[in-house]
Amino acid sequence: MYKKEEKKKPTGQLKDDLDYEDDLNDGSNSDDDDDSNDVAKISESEFASESDDDDSEDDSRDQRLKDFMKIWNHYRPKLVNDISRVAYVCSPHPTIMIHANASGNNDPEDHEAVERVIDKWILSKNFVNEDDQEKERARLIHTFWLEHNQFVNKQGYFAKKHIWYTAGDDNNQAHTWHRLYSLPNTLVFGKVACIACAQPLGIGQAERNWKAIKRTCKGHRNRLAPVKGKKQAVVCAAYSDEKSESRRMRAQRAGELWTEEDYTFLKLDHYCSGSVMERIREMNIKNFRCYEEDWEKEQFDRNGDGRHASRVSAKYGGIKFLDEDTKKSGVFLPYKCAVMVKCSKATTMAKKVVGKGYIYNILGVFEGFDEEVDFEVQDEDLYEKFERNWTFYEMIEDYYREYPDPNIRILKEKDDEGNED
Repeated sequence: MYKKEEKKKPTGQLKDDLDYEDDLNDGSNSDDDDDSNDVAKISESEFASESDDDDSEDDSRDQRLKDFMKIWNHYRPKLVNDISRVAYVCSPHPTIMIHANASGNNDPEDHEAVERVIDKWILSKNFVNEDDQEKERARLIHTFWLEHNQFVNKQGYFAKKHIWYTAGDDNNQAHTWHRLYSLPNTLVFGKVACIACAQPLGIGQAERNWKAIKRTCKGHRNRLAPVKGKKQAVVCAAYSDEKSESRRMRAQRAGELWTEEDYTFLKLDHYCSGSVMERIREMNIKNFRCYEEDWEKEQFDRNGDGRHASRVSAKYGGIKFLDEDTKKSGVFLPYKCAVMVKCSKATTMAKKVVGKGYIYNILGVFEGFDEEVDFEVQDEDLYEKFERNWTFYEMIEDYYREYPDPNIRILKEKDDEGNED
C-alpha cells in the first residue's frame, strides 16, 4: 500500500512555523469566503429571476384584461340592446334590483331604452292625429315609471312580503314572476316587464339536435325507429361536442377566441352586421300588396267566411289612406276592417256568382271614430265602406307618397311579380 506523503514544514525558527500555519489558515478561510460569496450571488440571482417572473405575470394579466375589455367594448353595442336594458331594469331578483338601483348605476340610456320599447310594443300605431299619439305616449311612459317606482320601493301591491320570496329564487323565471304578480296589478309596467324578460335566447339547441338527427338518419338509415334514431343522435352529438371542444382548446392555446370561419358561417362581419341582421330588420317592415290579389275575389253565401275575413283584416288593418277629393286621411280599422256586403250595383262592380253573391268590403274610419262602438250606430261621416278597385288603391298610394312610413313598403302588381321572379 502506498502512503500519502505528508507535506513537510520548512525548517527554521518558530516564527516561521507560526507564519506558515497562519498562511494555511488564511488560505482555508479565503476559500470559505469565496464559497459563501458564490452562494450569495446565486441566491440574489434566483431572487431577481423570481421577481422578474412576478412582474412578467402581472404584465400578462394586465394585458389579458386589456384584451378582454377591448373585445367587450367592441361587441357591447350589440349585446347591451334595448331589450336587455329593460329586462335589467325590470328584474325582480333582489341582487339585480340592488345593483340596478345603486346611485352609480343610473344610466340615462336605460330610460331611453324603456321609451323606445314602449313605442314599439305598447303604443298604438292607429292614431290619425300626431298630437293624440304623443299624449298617449307621454301617459304610457309616465305610468310606467310610477309603477316601476312602486316596484322598486315595494309599495302598493308590491308591499306584500310573500311575493318576494319567490323572486329571490335563482330557479324562478322573471317573466313568470311578472305574469303572476305585475301584469294583473299594473297598467303598463307588467306588460313591458313580461315581454322584455320573456325574450327567447335563440333556437340553437333545437337546430343542433336536428342537425345530429339528419346526420344519422339519412341514406340507408332513413327508416330508423325513433328510439334507435334518438340514441344514435345522442352519440353523434356527444362526439361532435368533444370534437368542437378540442378545436376550441387548440384555438385558445393559440390565443384565438374567434376565427374567420365563425364569421363566415354566421354570415356576419366583424361588427356583427350582415345579411342575417338585414333580414331581421326587414322582418319589421310590412309588405303591402297594393292591388287586389286572386284570393280576395272570392264570393260567399250570406253566412260569410270568418277565416277569409280575418285574412282580409290582416292585410288591410292599420293601412292608411288619403282621399284627394275631401283631403281627409283615415285608417282601415285594425283586426276587423272586413265588412260583408251583398253584391249589387251600389256596392260592387263584380259579377254576382250563382248561389253566393256576398263579398267583403274594407271599413275605413276617420278621426273621431270610436273603435269600441259598433260602426253602424255611429255617424256615417266617421266611416266609409270601400270597394277594392283602382281608385281604392290609389288613395293608399297617395297617402304613403305624401307621408312615407319606413315600416310600410308599397308593392304594386308589376313590382311584386318582379320580386317573385
